[in-house]
Amino acid sequence: LEQLAAAPEFRYTQLEEAFGVRAPGRIASYLYPDPDTKARLTGARRTNIAPVWLRRPQVHILASSYAWVFPHELAHVFSRAFGLPILRASLSVGLVEGLAVALQPPNGLPTPHEQIAVHLAYGDEAHGVADDLSRRLSPFGFWTGQRAVSYTMMGSFVRYLLDAYGADRLRRVYAQGNFEAVYGKTAHTLAREWKRFVLSLPTSDRATGDWVSRQFRIPSLFGTTCPHYVPRYVLRYREGMRAMTDADTTKAQALFAASLQLHPGYGPALSALAELEVMTGRAGHLITRLDTLASEHWTADVYWRQGDAYAALRKPEKARTAYEAALDLLPVVSREAAAHLVLRQALAKLPSALPIALTGRARAARAQRLLALDTTSVAVRIMAANLLAEDKEYAQAIDVLRTIQTVQHDVLKRQRLVWLSRWSSLAGSPEAASRFAREAAREFRAIGAWNAAALHADFAHSMTP
Repeated sequence: LEQLAAAPEFRYTQLEEAFGVRAPGRIASYLYPDPDTKARLTGARRTNIAPVWLRRPQVHILASSYAWVFPHELAHVFSRAFGLPILRASLSVGLVEGLAVALQPPNGLPTPHEQIAVHLAYGDEAHGVADDLSRRLSPFGFWTGQRAVSYTMMGSFVRYLLDAYGADRLRRVYAQGNFEAVYGKTAHTLAREWKRFVLSLPTSDRATGDWVSRQFRIPSLFGTTCPHYVPRYVLRYREGMRAMTDADTTKAQALFAASLQLHPGYGPALSALAELEVMTGRAGHLITRLDTLASEHWTADVYWRQGDAYAALRKPEKARTAYEAALDLLPVVSREAAAHLVLRQALAKLPSALPIALTGRARAARAQRLLALDTTSVAVRIMAANLLAEDKEYAQAIDVLRTIQTVQHDVLKRQRLVWLSRWSSLAGSPEAASRFAREAAREFRAIGAWNAAALHADFAHSMTP
């Protein structure tokens, strides 16, 4: 709770400096334990909101998405100070969302500037981008365009306005979108300036191209199924997750299976059921199920679970092949997932290690069995540390990781620092967390993963008293 309270104060200070204003009044932050509770109390299941029109400044966020969503919603709260009277927002939905995206702290993903630069450089959109941006300033243009493009484009544009012209003009233009009165230039002219700026960026993070090719395929709000309609296979999956919360794994397995009966390729249900079946010694049953799954449904996560099943069945070569296929399909930005797959590949060389790590409910007990198996293997110690951390034994997990002097694989070498940083924070050691985060930032910077480096540098800053 102390850490949850410290994070908003840190972000508050950052936004105060960026906007040049103080948020009006004390801000109330409501965190919800699950989507069902949030839906019952607010009417919105997964949508995180900052209802700026209400008298008291407030945000409503799912606890599971708090870390990366809160800064975005807090920016909306700050914008109340220069929004329209009563509404406390802007007439331009593009400015409303663009402002929040522009002020988000580093999250390890390519920046809006980088994403738009790659989007324009390798697509057919560069010629009419100024007209496109002008349209997205209106509610109709913003919501009918591709969602990822709309948010990213407006975030990049607003960030350009802030950096090029300062916070004062941005505050004055926000309420009514009266660009000519505030900047002496039309929105279209400013959009052309912004386009020249993003296309002149000399470099971008190594993950940008892969990220853009995935994200910018997502259709607009009007090109998707009504969000209020929930298919039966999703309902069965959600019921299964509630059963997991209640520690009723038998009921959960039945509900996940029911979800897959309705939609054989539904990823979340498949992943949840696969993890349960491996953990409870039903890996052979999982392999049989996966063999019936059509090839178009084979994602990185499916290959990952197939690898776990083969590992539990002591078929290490088949497990390593599946893990390799998962790595090939994994987005470049999924660095922690890649580290887990690399770790599993390394452990597959010890036929008895992965079955110990993957099967059984007591994670701490599995960790101790692993350490008893082989105290010299770096991969064994890293896996044991992760199992301890999953059991919230952070101090023990740190002790295990700190016995490792050298990590040969670069992916694991960097991720070890990330884990040490995160677990030190959770163990109540902010100084150590900051030190490890700075080391991680240096390692990521050295390979051109600048946004991962920025993320860890920001975390180090947040841990500094």
